[in-house]
Amino acid sequence: MMCIVTEMAPVLGNGTQTAFYEDDSVLYVSLHRFEGGTFYPPYPDGDLTYCGEGGGLGYNVNIPWATGGIRDADYIYAFQRVVMPIAYEYQPDLVIISAGFDAAAGDKIGECFVTPAGYAHMTHMLMSLANGRVAVCLEGGYNLNSISNSALAVARTLMGEPPEPLHDVHASPKVAEVVNQVIIQQSQYWKCMEYKSINNRLSANKIKARRLHDIIRQYQARALFDNHGIAPLLVVRPSQLASPTFEDQVLATPNYDKADTLIVIVHDSADLLGVPEPGKDTIQTHNSFVMDSAKVFIEWAVNATFGVIDVNVPKYVTPDDEDDSQGVGNSGVNDDTNTLMLQLWDNYIDLSDADKIVFIGIGEGYRNVLNLISLRDCVNRVVACISFISRMPLCAVNATRDENIGYWYHKHSRVYAPMTHDALQARKLKLKYGVIEGIPEDDLDSLVQAAYPRALAFITSKLSR
Repeated sequence: MMCIVTEMAPVLGNGTQTAFYEDDSVLYVSLHRFEGGTFYPPYPDGDLTYCGEGGGLGYNVNIPWATGGIRDADYIYAFQRVVMPIAYEYQPDLVIISAGFDAAAGDKIGECFVTPAGYAHMTHMLMSLANGRVAVCLEGGYNLNSISNSALAVARTLMGEPPEPLHDVHASPKVAEVVNQVIIQQSQYWKCMEYKSINNRLSANKIKARRLHDIIRQYQARALFDNHGIAPLLVVRPSQLASPTFEDQVLATPNYDKADTLIVIVHDSADLLGVPEPGKDTIQTHNSFVMDSAKVFIEWAVNATFGVIDVNVPKYVTPDDEDDSQGVGNSGVNDDTNTLMLQLWDNYIDLSDADKIVFIGIGEGYRNVLNLISLRDCVNRVVACISFISRMPLCAVNATRDENIGYWYHKHSRVYAPMTHDALQARKLKLKYGVIEGIPEDDLDSLVQAAYPRALAFITSKLSR
């Protein structure tokens, strides 16, 4: 008998996972808050890389939320992209729903916002499996009203009533990223996960492919050198960190160490907009476009004769020996960039002649800039910190080194985020989060473009003092 156990609570069912971790007769699927292993239970086995062992390898599917606030659309998106395709391929004889309603709207422990209609839709989808043999086992929850309303919606669905309409239908980008990472991980075990064919094609390819993010960065470096004389800055790395991704990671103008004003731009790798070839894994290169959000700030700074240091934050570091084994890689926060920023400050920025320094963080570069400010004494020379964060969680400076850093950061910062960002719904933010401003754009490149005039005005006002 083949059984699928689906965990709806925002907490990993680690007992169930452990019980069937080496058993292929039970497919365990859990959607839960993980947050890098900091959410309860604070162990690493809730991560997406924990896929089972022995005979159970591939039969453990973790979908680890990176934050709280998960809504109906996020769960439905994960069901449609991961849970149901794998379940259809598995073809269970029985479905067991671990119905923990901690994720229900109103539960202050789970801190999520799943409505009764959301639970009903998930139940309805699972009822299409195993000829409708579904068992719902009531588990946790810490709000009696939320539990009763959610359980009633699930019971009505089991009795044949159609679910109520969903009003929240668009998954958040942060959830889409997690789901994409899960798909990449599970593509090793399930044919329905679309990256399987890409990995097979790469492994059979005698002409080794190259990762496009490295090629794009090389192109950027060449264009910046040709147009502005910007060249790679020497960064000494341990031998184990050798990678083509690092070759042009840090670029600088010839006057970076002599200019009175230094602009340090830390940004994500350029985005690529591309149209897929219908029915294939390839994209139409003639309909693909590189989106370089940092370019506008570089050109402004160079035209103003400021010094510039440009730092690229890769989502994936290409292994130096990747030719031996190529495949789709999972993106993630690379802690090496935090180390790199400290190295740049100690060996270049702090030793420069600049008496005014501006930090600009775009995407993940936002975290790296805050980490640097928290760990180094920058406040006497840094006049402005500009950040563009799209859907990223809001971060704070750490006051461990300087208890007054929050006051300084609030005075010298601007954080630009979509108007619908969770942080803008809060009544009042602490000073350590800086000053956040809403922009009517969601994607990062459009947000940078829309906020550019505001950001430039703020930087100019700080430089003029």
